[in-house]
Amino acid sequence: MQSPDDNASLGYQIGHDDRITFVDSKWISFAERNKAPELTERAIVGKSIWNFVAGREVQHLYGLMFHVARSEGREVAVPFRCDSPTSRRFMELRVAPGQKGALSFQSLLVREEARAYIELPDTGDRAPEALQTICSWCKRLHLKDDSWVEIERAVRELGLFGSARLPRLTHGICPDCRSEIRQEIRTLPDR
Repeated sequence: MQSPDDNASLGYQIGHDDRITFVDSKWISFAERNKAPELTERAIVGKSIWNFVAGREVQHLYGLMFHVARSEGREVAVPFRCDSPTSRRFMELRVAPGQKGALSFQSLLVREEARAYIELPDTGDRAPEALQTICSWCKRLHLKDDSWVEIERAVRELGLFGSARLPRLTHGICPDCRSEIRQEIRTLPDR
């Protein structure tokens, strides 16, 4: 995957019904450069944002962010990661209220760190009974000892590439990211 342009922000908008109404040219260009040419403006405008947000807990958090932005009329900003096989991308998602319940989203690159090449394929033969939780925000993986670790450590400790079938990824949120997001939107219940 390639990085967004230097100092770039990638943007899109949704209407009051949570359907995508606009994606900017930088967002489309980023999708094309990162081997997702199917994510064209024509293919996604008019679709529900919920078609693109994986995992019940992640959908719940997005819903809370949307609620805060709409009901309090304020921008919500949360950190997240958008990694590639050769880099860690530390980003910030800003959700800002618009007119008549619309929301604008900006994904800003905060910093990028190079890393040794690592690949966790998103297609192929996977063990349907094996699920591995990945934090949708920081991209750390959840281990059985209840720790959340960087993918390189998880690959070593779980022996992911030593098995014939990779686990399916399921999306969740780690306690650190949950706490940070809760501070930002101040409406998440404790769990």
